[in-house]
Amino acid sequence: MKKTILILILNLILYSCSSTLAHIKNKDEVAELLTGDWKLKNSESKTIYSFSFENLKGFYEESEPNDDGEYMIVYDSPIIEIIKKGKKFNLKFTDLLESWNSQIMHLDKENLILKTSGKETEYYKIE
Repeated sequence: MKKTILILILNLILYSCSSTLAHIKNKDEVAELLTGDWKLKNSESKTIYSFSFENLKGFYEESEPNDDGEYMIVYDSPIIEIIKKGKKFNLKFTDLLESWNSQIMHLDKENLILKTSGKETEYYKIE
């Protein structure tokens, strides 16, 4: 019985460490990891989601291929602000008409999970 409880506790600790942002200490690290091009995981979508930052001021755009296969920007302009709340980080997107927040659930060099309006969306980084 003690062995089972110990195994459950260890699994819980490992899961909680892998699903947090404990390795990220500040906004600069978030900006560095986010910068680049991302695609949706487990999706047929060809949309590329691009993040860029300059002095922690972020920009976001979405690109899709046209009939010739060249990528064209279909949406851009939201300004992104990185907000730190305790050990968590949020992204505040602001465009001319509205603003919204997405919580970063996971972020590393290759993977991103954002939670927006209660829905989690997974991305992978492309080269």
